[in-house]
Order: sequence, then structure tokens, then C-alpha cells
Amino acid sequence: MPPTLTTPNPALSVGILVRQKSETIREDLSECQDVPMALGPLIALVMMAMLAAILHRSLRGGAAPPPAPVRALKPTRVEPTRLADCIADDYGLLATAAVSRTHADALLIKEHLRSAGIRATLANAPDGQIRILVFGDEVVAARRLVG
Repeated sequence: MPPTLTTPNPALSVGILVRQKSETIREDLSECQDVPMALGPLIALVMMAMLAAILHRSLRGGAAPPPAPVRALKPTRVEPTRLADCIADDYGLLATAAVSRTHADALLIKEHLRSAGIRATLANAPDGQIRILVFGDEVVAARRLVG
């Protein structure tokens, strides 16, 4: 004779409860499906159109002012007389603190400035000399130190 269960199995009762809950959820979902399927995308399109209209109105600016008239400038041309005049001597934010004839002397000057806390770099000039360049706010101190 097979054994009989006198006490209820808790796992079995939980399974029955889960099955009953899933059936009630299915019934609730079937009520929601009465709405036509095209209504969801239609609502999304209407919302996007409303957002586009609001953004268009808020980002639309007033009329731009007319541009100012431009005067034509007559170009002036300066004829270079030397090779040094043809090459630009512009180093941006850097200024020449010293000029050296040899690379070894320039390196010594650069290290001397570095020991004083002044950052320096080297640049070759068109005439063969080497320029020691520092930032504009440190030029006076560098020239005093090297000078």
C-alpha cells in the first residue's frame, strides 16, 4: 500500500497558489487587450509631435541683425632685403633671453636658467646662432641671470 500523506505538502500548496495567481494575472491582462494595437504607437507619435512643436517654438530665435559692412584694405607689400627678413622670427609666447654661437654654450645657459627655476628651450636662428627662449614673463629675470 502506498504511503499516504497526512500532512499537507508546503511545496504543493505554494505551487497551487502560484498557479492561481498566474491565472488571475492572465485574466487581468486579457482585459487590457481590448484596446486596439495601433493606439500605442499612435500615442507615441502624438507625443513626439508635441515635443517637436515645443522645441521648435522655444529654440526659434529672433531675426539676426544684418552683418556689418566690410571695408576692403589695400594690401601693402614689403620686399625682403635679407634672408633673415624672409623667415619669421615669431616664437609665440616665447621671447629670446640670450643668443649663443655654439650648441654647447646654449646648453650651459639653459641649464643655468633651469637651476634658477626658469624654463627655457633652444631654437636655431637663420644666421646660425642658437637662441635661448623663455616665457615672456620670465625674460627680464633670465636676461639678468645670464647677462
